[in-house]
Parts: sequence; structure tokens; C-alpha cells
Amino acid sequence: MGKGFFQLVLINVTQQAVAVAVTTSEDASFYGWLIERFSEFRAPERQPTVIISNINPDVSDGFKQHLPDSKIQLCISHLSKDILRAVKELWKSAKGKGVLMKQTDLAKEEGTAPRQENQGGGRNGFLMAWKCTVFAPSVAEFEDAWEHLQIDFAAQTGLLEYLKETYLPFREQWVRAYTNKYRNFTVDNPTPKGGFQSKARSYFQTTVPNLLHLAN
Repeated sequence: MGKGFFQLVLINVTQQAVAVAVTTSEDASFYGWLIERFSEFRAPERQPTVIISNINPDVSDGFKQHLPDSKIQLCISHLSKDILRAVKELWKSAKGKGVLMKQTDLAKEEGTAPRQENQGGGRNGFLMAWKCTVFAPSVAEFEDAWEHLQIDFAAQTGLLEYLKETYLPFREQWVRAYTNKYRNFTVDNPTPKGGFQSKARSYFQTTVPNLLHLAN
């Protein structure tokens, strides 16, 4: 049957989605297939300058095989959502749990506190320290913030290991010091296009996608 269903719907790069794709398996091979389908509608010499992705960075890193000159950037909203999930699941101590900060607050630079205000701050202290790494304006400041995050929260071995394995190898996708140099017009979150996804889902009569039904 192939990888999925792909339909070019409209082109308005500032406000609307360019295309919609539906699949039952979001893996590296699907995204490679998706890029190939999208490439059929553009001139070969015109590659996207930046791709803002909401999928796992190890998968999106595979975009480089098809679009080697494009920069890959991780959606800050989806990054924050996953970090909050990881903190809830992997936090070791019963102390300092409390009410976690909101995803919207974690995903914005405003409110980032200096390091000394994060020490001993429990889960929210950890999240504030994490924000210091995400929104570090220079590579040196990122490296300093990451080092202090590991020192100040050394007891959170599982959480730190998750960050090291999942996100640190792909730091150029989410650290502000790198993404500020991308031609992204200050966009770090494609979520406003999410309404289009909801509209596409409304055509499904069941929770199990039927690609033939959608195509018809």
C-alpha cells in the first residue's frame, strides 16, 4: 500500500500548511518518503532553508539525507512537552515535587532565572535550569548551563541520562545559540498550524485511519 497518503492542499508559507500526510507508522522511512513526495512539487535547486520539526530529533536528523543543505530545528513546544513528561516519570526524590510549571512557560524565554535561583528548587528548579540551557544566547553559555545542570541535579541520574541520550547529540536543533543563526524569522513553534491537523482528523469516522476513505 505504500507509506501513506499525501496531498498538496495549498501554499501559504506564513499562515497555512502546505500539505497534509497521513500514516499509521511515523518512522524514519515514512519521513524520507514524505520528503520525496514533497520534493515532487518544488524545483530541485530550491531546498527549504529551515525545517521545524515536532518529531524525535534522531528521526528528524535523517532529513539531512534528503535535504542536506536544510537546517533542522526542533519545535520548542513539543520539546517542552516531552521534558515535562520525562520529569514527571523519572524524578527520583519525593521532595520538591509540587505543581509543575506549565508547558507554555517552559517553552518561552521570558522568566528564565539565574542559576543561583535554581539550586535546591526541586522539579521546577530543574526545569528552570533546563530553560537556561535551551535559551542560552551563546555556545559557551549553553555549555556552562549544561555543566551546572548536571552538577546541581546530579542525583537525577535517570533524567540526566535521558537528556544526554535523547537531546544532547542534537543540540543544534534546539539550543537558541544555534537556532538564532537559522533563517527561521524567529519562528520556533509551528503549533499555530495545529488547527489544520485537527481539521484533517475530523474527516476520520473512527480512531483508526482509513487512507482510502480520506483520499476519496
